[in-house]
Amino acid sequence: MKKNVWFRLLAVCLCICMLPVFAVAETNDGTPVTRSDFSFRVNLHPEGFPDQSAAHLEDWQAFLGKLSIEGVADVQSFLSPYSRVYFDGGLCLNGENKLPFVYDGYYSYRYLRSPAIRNEHLHFQMFNFFQFMLKPYYYMGLPTHLPALVMYPEAAMELLTVYWIYTDWTTYGEGDRVVSSDYLKQLVEYFQFYGGNDFNDRLYYFFTCLLMDTGLTDVVLERLNTVDVWLDYLDPDQQGLIIDVEGENESWMLGETEVFRKEGSTCTLTLPDDMGYVYSFTRTREGGDLDAQFVLSMEEEELLNVTLDIDGLLSEGVLSTSGHAELTVSGSELYVEYAPLAFDFQATRSSEAMPCSFTLNADWLHPDTGLPAMGYTYEAELQELPPDVLFDLEYDHQDDFFHLNESFLNEYKERYLPTIALSMVPFLLEMPAGVISDTVAFLEETGILAVLGIE
Repeated sequence: MKKNVWFRLLAVCLCICMLPVFAVAETNDGTPVTRSDFSFRVNLHPEGFPDQSAAHLEDWQAFLGKLSIEGVADVQSFLSPYSRVYFDGGLCLNGENKLPFVYDGYYSYRYLRSPAIRNEHLHFQMFNFFQFMLKPYYYMGLPTHLPALVMYPEAAMELLTVYWIYTDWTTYGEGDRVVSSDYLKQLVEYFQFYGGNDFNDRLYYFFTCLLMDTGLTDVVLERLNTVDVWLDYLDPDQQGLIIDVEGENESWMLGETEVFRKEGSTCTLTLPDDMGYVYSFTRTREGGDLDAQFVLSMEEEELLNVTLDIDGLLSEGVLSTSGHAELTVSGSELYVEYAPLAFDFQATRSSEAMPCSFTLNADWLHPDTGLPAMGYTYEAELQELPPDVLFDLEYDHQDDFFHLNESFLNEYKERYLPTIALSMVPFLLEMPAGVISDTVAFLEETGILAVLGIE
């Protein structure tokens, strides 16, 4: 299955757009606010593409060079289940804010306000996001399930956070210890995947998006339905989880299986099941280098292999770095073949502690040429502020945009299409002919014009 190059570029743009947010994220459970007064620009390098005639790349380079997102973002406990992000700024054209907007996100609620939508608020309930993003895939053939995972990273973090809280082995002390079989059975009751409640419904759509391009969706969801069988298979004699600690090294045994091992900076999780599948995860972090790998296999055949290698992350005592990141996805159960997703990046900060200046440049390397093809520049002034900088706001409009249907779509078009069109005029006047041609062709090819009723 051949993916349209513009779908790939869209996914890349969404991926790299998230990176600066991670750079300012709080990683503890406190509530300080990180304020980022920033500018964000997308860069296009035509020479990095193998086929210069595939699109009007030089026109895109010129147009994107005129655009930037600028404003102030306040971030609190980002990526936690109760993260808060408030942004006030807009899309700038030649340095002038031509499309102002305000974004407010708290827990699963998102609100967007802009003159382009008559200064009204649009409400987005993120619990319905993955289900919404699967609709274009099912009905229009658009691979929207992939950018959905990047656009809502809180979903994966919520999953990890909830499971981590309920598997806090430190409850049983430190050093050598045993986690009882009875406690493990209680965990299984919690982890067991059942429909009918909000968390498990979200879990279902999360894994559906994650595994859509593989033949493993049913396998993983079935495994989540039978965690009790999995536990009985690994620990038939109900000995519990036996944890042995030697210095900084640890070994965790369930029955006859070593399910977890920590040696220095490397952690390995291995979970075979009664159906012959083996789930394994390995992570190594040393200084600015991070290597992580997930493998789902059966009888030594790799059904799915996801590997992430990052070299050159900012670490303690380092103010400037250059690095490389590469994500590869392979396996016999993949329906599509994905080229490695590789980036070169440079990051600089004026000091380790805030306030400080921070700059991040990242370039996606085209898999055919190995050259920078698309990237971005993120420049920010960062400072830490007290929690009361952010406070709850009242919003009257609570109709969830992700419940979009034909009736809602017609209402939105009637209310907002004229003001959106008017707000686009300054950008259209600066848009080269090649960009207009490529954009119209994309909208026609994907059927978006037909959906909007303006074909």
